[in-house]
Amino acid sequence: MVASLLIAGNLHVYNKRIRYVITSSGWIGVALMATLLSTNLLWVVYGFMFVCLSGVALKESFCFKVVGLKLVPVLLMASVAGFALNRPVWSIVALVIVCAILGYLTFEKWKMPLHFDIGNKSNYQI
Repeated sequence: MVASLLIAGNLHVYNKRIRYVITSSGWIGVALMATLLSTNLLWVVYGFMFVCLSGVALKESFCFKVVGLKLVPVLLMASVAGFALNRPVWSIVALVIVCAILGYLTFEKWKMPLHFDIGNKSNYQI
């Protein structure tokens, strides 16, 4: 949830429609968390938050050649399916792999100077 909030609040994607889909899904997930917390429907919340994380993974796959980065959305979808079908082992395995991939992406991004990450601001759609 924290990662989804941070992404939704700080995402820099030039195309405003794509940015809207990614950030809105994160905010919807956070809003649903408050209403579905005590139910068996938390997998719906995870689905919205994972759309946000998947969008970022796909965005970063254009900038970084991290092995498996394009598999993150599929693995997150498998994780949601595992929660929905009451198969937590599927979810845990998928999430461990996603964490390893995103952890390596984080390592690669830390090595890059910050001004490279922001890009050309004149292309940004407001």
